[in-house]
Amino acid sequence: MKKTLVLLLLAGALSVPALAKAPAQGSTVLGAIGLNYSFFSLYTDGLGLTGLVGHKNHPFQVNLHWSFANYFGASVDWLFWRGQITQTPFWYYIGVGAGIGLGGGFNLGARVPLALQWFPVSQIEVYLEWAPGVQIIRTLGFDHALAIGARWHFGK
Repeated sequence: MKKTLVLLLLAGALSVPALAKAPAQGSTVLGAIGLNYSFFSLYTDGLGLTGLVGHKNHPFQVNLHWSFANYFGASVDWLFWRGQITQTPFWYYIGVGAGIGLGGGFNLGARVPLALQWFPVSQIEVYLEWAPGVQIIRTLGFDHALAIGARWHFGK
């Protein structure tokens, strides 16, 4: 089981650059890959891979997580609102998405990621994300995740 999860995470990490080729100057395509750690969630807890792909103003965020308690989770979000906080080095994004979790049962939920981003250099993003949501399958109830991570942006 652990070998399968490691291979799945590795395959995901290798496929993001192939899906999001480095954009040409003036392109609207965004691609990024990185690592994060998420906690407090029912379906995205643990160490994970994170990626962005799609239109630079409205990309999709994909997260794959694995906890050391043999729990696997994934989330996909559409980041529909992105911008820079005026006269600061900080950016933000707001999105909508869904998450699933496997291990100790099947969990499914909807989420709304809200994040603060910082680009210490043009291609490196450091972010803090809070994603409140609703767990739909397994039990009905409130869920939230807190994640901290870093991503490398291709061709930026």
